[in-house]
Amino acid sequence: MPLAFKPELTADNYLADELARSTRHEFVDGQVYAMAGAGDAQPFFKQHPCLVVEVLSPSTESIDRSEKMLAYRTVPSLRDYLLISQEQRRVELYRRGVDGGWASAVVAEAGDVALECVQANLTLEDIYEDVKLVQNVPLALTWLA
Repeated sequence: MPLAFKPELTADNYLADELARSTRHEFVDGQVYAMAGAGDAQPFFKQHPCLVVEVLSPSTESIDRSEKMLAYRTVPSLRDYLLISQEQRRVELYRRGVDGGWASAVVAEAGDVALECVQANLTLEDIYEDVKLVQNVPLALTWLA
């Protein structure tokens, strides 16, 4: 059985389509990904975020850790970048120092995450309350014989 062909979009086609939509998407390497974001009622936070939180998924984790992380680090107002795992109780906090350099900390299983720019302290218990962790799902297709 042949696999379906998934054509890559051009940047121009993506932009034209995005302008007509009410929901926002990201365009990375010819692929479109759904995106959650601040609404128009929060223009300050859209233009000057101090915190970005990404919930990792198997299909987008490599993008969150590479292209998106590099892009977010260019935002002058950004101070904290938090990655939250769906597969285990683990968060990674990347924080910009006063010198502009980035430091990282990992909190796993138990502990607190201090989000200084929003003056909040979250425990892993808070973050994972009522969350059922996702089991590691392979992304490759498996053919059943």
